[in-house]
Amino acid sequence: MTQAKLRLAALAALVAIAACGATPTTVRDEDVRWQPAQPIASFSATDAGAKPNVRSRFDRGTTIELQREPKAGRGIPLPGGGFLPALNGVVVSSPIDRPHNKGVLPVVVAIVVDDSGLEWYRHADGSMTTSRYVFNPSQKRWEAATFHAIP
Repeated sequence: MTQAKLRLAALAALVAIAACGATPTTVRDEDVRWQPAQPIASFSATDAGAKPNVRSRFDRGTTIELQREPKAGRGIPLPGGGFLPALNGVVVSSPIDRPHNKGVLPVVVAIVVDDSGLEWYRHADGSMTTSRYVFNPSQKRWEAATFHAIP
């Protein structure tokens, strides 16, 4: 794993921890009809000053309990096939990188809005997954990335 990936993994873990410490508000999906945020239409991938990550329409600290796992035709590739919808304005992201010793990726049971307003999937085992844009200075462009944090 490269140094940049290690830093990104650490960032993902810190954001997941912050999300768990937010003042909780829990709602049911059938009450709010959650949908992933749409991408910013005028986003330029080479503009380092851009803000391509779309914040949730729900308050920070909100948890949306899902009755069924969301599915999509593209987004975040799942280890066993299929896709989760990408989050935070991302259209297509990288696969979930889950260590083999942690077992099969559990089903998504909730959407959690972290302290920065970004959305995460919470899995049945408490692990968290998100997609977001990060600026890659060596490529001088924004790139979609998937983060998976395991408690």
